[in-house]
Amino acid sequence: MYFDKDTCSFFTDSIHGPKRITIPDANWQPGDAQSEADRPLVWVKNPECLIPEGAVAISDDLHASLLAGQAEGRRIVADANGLPVLSGPLLPSLNELLAKIDGQADSARYAVAADPLRAVEYERAAAEAAQFKAAGYPADNVPRTVAAWAINGRTAQQAADSILAEAAAYTEALYQIRETRLQAKELVRQAMEAGDTQQAQDLAAETIAAIQAAVAGVGNAQV
Repeated sequence: MYFDKDTCSFFTDSIHGPKRITIPDANWQPGDAQSEADRPLVWVKNPECLIPEGAVAISDDLHASLLAGQAEGRRIVADANGLPVLSGPLLPSLNELLAKIDGQADSARYAVAADPLRAVEYERAAAEAAQFKAAGYPADNVPRTVAAWAINGRTAQQAADSILAEAAAYTEALYQIRETRLQAKELVRQAMEAGDTQQAQDLAAETIAAIQAAVAGVGNAQV
């Protein structure tokens, strides 16, 4: 087995031809009682060999370990001595990329609602604000969640409208997170199945950025 540093390729005698072969010695002169069958053989360069001149011999065990590393996403490169080594980080797996997308979606939802109990509080406030608005903003029947937001000169009607506007933004952000997450995961799966790991990584990065943008300034993710 040989490795060529210029092409980072492997070569074998059986496929590419041996570097040297034996031929009958053209300079041999037979002596008494000798025949052509006694002509000795000599080693010469094989003119039909396809192995590059500078290729270096490596062991089968090294070749196997290099291929195993390549299968895990590493690159095979030549070191300063022209020998093959593994380089570059391991490429992420499909599950790792999908987990990154799901993790960012979870973080984005938390950034908006902070925790499940606060999400319940927001939903309750939105429901009471909607009922208050539907009833014509009666001054004598202001829901407690609305009244709690009627501060700093804000009227009950303004408080209710503010709550509803924030709830609409919150709901839209959740929709965008879900739609972006599910669509991106499917595209990442397709890219990985096609063997395009770089595209899959780019898609995951773009999705994470899109999810972050979707919640900027919404709920508890105020900037």
